[in-house]
Amino acid sequence: MTGIFKIIRDAILADNTLAALIENRVYTLRAPDDQKPPFIIIQLSGNTPIATAGEVMIERPHITLDAYVAGQDTVTLRSIFDAVKALFDTYNEQSGGVSYDLRRIFSMPGPDEDGGLRWSFEYQGTVVTT
Repeated sequence: MTGIFKIIRDAILADNTLAALIENRVYTLRAPDDQKPPFIIIQLSGNTPIATAGEVMIERPHITLDAYVAGQDTVTLRSIFDAVKALFDTYNEQSGGVSYDLRRIFSMPGPDEDGGLRWSFEYQGTVVTT
């Protein structure tokens, strides 16, 4: 399942708007303890694999993207939201004989435990070996 993390991270870093907003700070699972926002964390929140009649396994990972900003910086948070939504709401990538397709399930803003703001995105992925 690590391939989807690389695909998502690479897509974020290749997006000029997102890369400028987060200054290339994209992490898997957690950010370093001393990291200052804004940044994005990518996590796997579940997986629903499906075996097809042709004995091909289709992975259906649930991917969470959490965007963090310092304090109450709603302008930066909204800019990150708009950029992530534009990039991933109908995302499909072919890489190394594997197809990655993402569809947003939900997104929701909220407070961060450190007093800043966070916007969480949940995506359902489909990963198929082509």
